[in-house]
Amino acid sequence: MLIMVKMRVHQSGFSIRAMLAKALPAMTLAALSACGGGGGGSSDGGSVTPQNFTSWGAIPASTPVTAEGLSVTVTSDGAVSSDTANSSATFVYSSSKDLLAFSFTTPTTSASWTQSSGSLIECLGDICVLINAAGDTAGVVSDPYASVNAWNYQSFGVWNVPNGSLSAMSYGAPTLASAIPVSGTATYAGSLRGGYVSAAETLNGVPVSAGSRFGLLADFSATADFGAARTVTISTANTLLERNNVVFSDPRFDLSSSVLDIADGVNLFSGIVSNGKSMSGSATGRFYGPAQPTPEELGGTVQLTGTNGEAMIGAFGAKR
Repeated sequence: MLIMVKMRVHQSGFSIRAMLAKALPAMTLAALSACGGGGGGSSDGGSVTPQNFTSWGAIPASTPVTAEGLSVTVTSDGAVSSDTANSSATFVYSSSKDLLAFSFTTPTTSASWTQSSGSLIECLGDICVLINAAGDTAGVVSDPYASVNAWNYQSFGVWNVPNGSLSAMSYGAPTLASAIPVSGTATYAGSLRGGYVSAAETLNGVPVSAGSRFGLLADFSATADFGAARTVTISTANTLLERNNVVFSDPRFDLSSSVLDIADGVNLFSGIVSNGKSMSGSATGRFYGPAQPTPEELGGTVQLTGTNGEAMIGAFGAKR
């Protein structure tokens, strides 16, 4: 898993920021040295009890805020698991909306970064890079305040820990289940970030060994039908992979158009997904924010495996 700054329509170019982690391809923190240390405040919330997240526009300064999450994890041996009830993200921002601290918690893994403990936290382009002082735990989250995102009710991220696990999470303020409409449609656009653990194969014309890790970035789109169909149809396009600062496109990793079912009585949609690489798995998501008249944003996670031990995970976010 490496870090890619989204380009295409939003930027005239893009840059790659590498992060050091034992579970990832060999990298150095020197690639981030030009970024500085983030700045914009010194308090990371300390031991203050976190407040519940409501929107990015209502984040109190220097106060920890916790948002509910959906997560997916792939371990060093390729086993994939997901969670819909016991995952969360906690974060602290300064009064000028600089990110001061961030943490993920799931049933199987956790990670945290604080500027006051020496972590590098730097927001650039449409992402925030997170690297702890030891350099063995790193992540990237979609920056809700970046103009190319402008999220208000959700975001998502991907991270690793030293034991070799790679995880992704969608988090935010879920729409009340009772507020999800029973008619109408809505379309959403956003992005997906994640990681790919390879089989012994050839990618971008280069042989790679089993277990090699790649960062992954794709454009994401969804159409929700709140009427009789009660479905969310998702797909991705323009997928980019990165390893050792080499970025390449591979349309085989695009998620095929997949129909997910909206569950009754709860804010959750899920279903089977596949890609052009003959990998298959599942996607799980939820709606975020008020329904006026349809939910303003959505997010979720995907997990896919192949017949040769390869695995792909990711988290996505999108808005109307």
